[in-house]
Amino acid sequence: MTQERETERGDIFWAAIRLVPKKIRPDVETIYWLVRRLQLSNKAERQLVEALWFEHKTMPMSALMSNQGDSEHILFMKSVCRLVIIYQFERSWLDSLFSSFAAESDKTYVSINQTMRWLYGTGEVISLMLGNIFRLSKKDIRSASLMARAASYLQLLVDLDANSQRHQTHFSQPEMERFRLAQLDPVTTHAQADDFKAFVHAELKLYSGWQERAERDLNSLPKAIRPALRLLIDSLRWQAGQLANDPLVVYRKPPQPTSTKLKFLRLMHRFD
Repeated sequence: MTQERETERGDIFWAAIRLVPKKIRPDVETIYWLVRRLQLSNKAERQLVEALWFEHKTMPMSALMSNQGDSEHILFMKSVCRLVIIYQFERSWLDSLFSSFAAESDKTYVSINQTMRWLYGTGEVISLMLGNIFRLSKKDIRSASLMARAASYLQLLVDLDANSQRHQTHFSQPEMERFRLAQLDPVTTHAQADDFKAFVHAELKLYSGWQERAERDLNSLPKAIRPALRLLIDSLRWQAGQLANDPLVVYRKPPQPTSTKLKFLRLMHRFD
């Protein structure tokens, strides 16, 4: 099975990329795979990717075009660095991305500001890079950044069980304490089911506020990328609905749309 086939199952972001114009789709896929590598890798692998970034990020285009004898990891990083030059990414965006994913296990967020910095590094900087690829205006990039923040925050809820197994909690301690939750592991949340449900509903309200603000300017975005964004919005809204109906579902089967549902959404939004 190819990497693409393995990825399309229930992955709303990969499904949205299928609706991006073909001319720029490979460049968007490169950003996607960079994030996926950081998400799925262990600490040593993330450190390797980050080291390659610092080794290659200031290389001129002529050096980045030379691929002879390079390993797969180096070839991929060179493709990322070529995008930095072509689309004039700020190198600090990549620095923030790497530093956010380099967060240690057992890290405790003591304030909402720390959570917001994590959201910036794992979501909003991606929208900044995509904004340059899509040639968005500054106003449209602000809307895209809000959408990225909302999507990242919602995925924190969807991935609660996986993150708790890694001893990672990206929600701030004061926010959890507001609902009398010391931890977000399944034992604690099932024992305090009512508190946990109130917590999830409060976080969904925060997600919805960001999402709704981003959607106000959706029609001002380039028509070519609206189908991908509408698919993403519908998928996120479906996930949020599942969580609102049954917050504890994240510990049984985190809500991910089926490949059939995503194919339907792709067909529905193809000509938006």
